Amino acid sequence: MTPDVVRVLPELRISHIEDAPALAPATVYYLRENYDVLGVPVPDGFHRIGLPGLLAALVRSRARVLEAPEPLWMRFLPRWLALVVVWRLGGILRGVRRRTVVYAMEHNDIAVLIGGPRGVPRVVERAFRVGLGLCVRLLVDRICFATEPSRDAYLRLSGVHRVEHAVVLELQAARPQASGRVPRRGRVAFVGVLEERKGLRYLVRAWERVERAFPSAELVLGGVGALEQELRAWAVARPEQRRVVGRLGHDAVHELMTTSDVVVVPSIPWGRSREQVCLPVLEGLSNGCTVVVTDQTGIAGWLREHGHHVVDLHDLGDRFVVGLADALTRAVRAPLDRSAVLDSLPAPSGVVRSNRYLHG
Repeated sequence: MTPDVVRVLPELRISHIEDAPALAPATVYYLRENYDVLGVPVPDGFHRIGLPGLLAALVRSRARVLEAPEPLWMRFLPRWLALVVVWRLGGILRGVRRRTVVYAMEHNDIAVLIGGPRGVPRVVERAFRVGLGLCVRLLVDRICFATEPSRDAYLRLSGVHRVEHAVVLELQAARPQASGRVPRRGRVAFVGVLEERKGLRYLVRAWERVERAFPSAELVLGGVGALEQELRAWAVARPEQRRVVGRLGHDAVHELMTTSDVVVVPSIPWGRSREQVCLPVLEGLSNGCTVVVTDQTGIAGWLREHGHHVVDLHDLGDRFVVGLADALTRAVRAPLDRSAVLDSLPAPSGVVRSNRYLHG
C-alpha cells in the first residue's frame, strides 16, 4: 500500500534512516547524502532525486500529506517555495485536499539569515518577514518547533502565529547500550566538522589551560575538515593529552561517546549559520555524557536546567577562551552522573513525538 505521506529531505543523514521505522510511514525523497551515511544501506522507500524529478513526483503523488523542509533554510528557500506550491497545485488538479506540515529548528536572527553578519536594512527585513510569513500562513497547515528559540524566530514572521503549532524539544532517547559503561576518566570528545565555525581554534587555547589543571585529561577530536592538519600538528606536541582520530563511522561515534566523560561543541557565529541543536550534543546526551557548549544551540536553556555547561558568547576573545576553559575544567573535575543524564531524556525521542504531533 502506498504511504499517505511524502517526506522531503534536502540532505539524507543517518538519523533519518534510524528514525524512519518509528515515524509515520512515508515515501522519502532526498536530494543529497551527508557523509555519515557513507556505506550505510538506504532502505526501500528512500529515493534520491533531483529537483525536476521531485516536482514531477509531487504532482503525480496520491499522498495527502507533505512533510516539507523548513522555510528558513535560506539556501533551500527558492526550492521550498517551488515544492510546496507544486504540491498544492497538484492537489487542486486532482481535486483533493492536500496538507503540508513542517518540522522547524532554525533560530537565527532574520536579518542575519538574509544578509549575514552585516544584516540588512530594516525595510528589507520587514518585507521579508511579511512576504515569507504570508507564504507560510497560506501554504503550511501545521508546524512543530524543535526548540523554543526556533518557535520565537518563526513567530516573528507575519501571520505565522495563526498556523497551528507546538514545541517538542529535540532530544534523543537514552541508548540502552550506554547504561553500565565506565568511561575513561577525564576524556573529552569533540565530534563534527573540523572547521572554524565549530570554535576549534578557541577550544585549542582553552584546552591548554585544562591540561595544566588536569595532566591526565585527554581531548579526542573526531572528524575531517579544513583545520584537520593544523589540529594534527597541535596534537603531536602532547599525544598523551590530545588526539585527532579523523572521520568516524556511526558506531565509532557512539563508542567514543560511551568512553568519554564529556562532549564539547564550542560553536561560534559564522556567516549566516548558527548552531540549531547539534547532533553530536544529542548523541553525547543519549550516551550519558556531560555536555559543554556555547549559547548558540537552541537547547541551551534545557542544558543549563539539567546541570550541563553553557558558555555565553559575550565576545570572541580571551574572555571566551577563559570561560570555555573554566567550563571544561568543571566538567572534567565533576562530570554529571551518567544515569542521571540518561534519566533526563524523553522516551520516545523528540523526533518521534514531534512526528506524532505533525500527523495527529
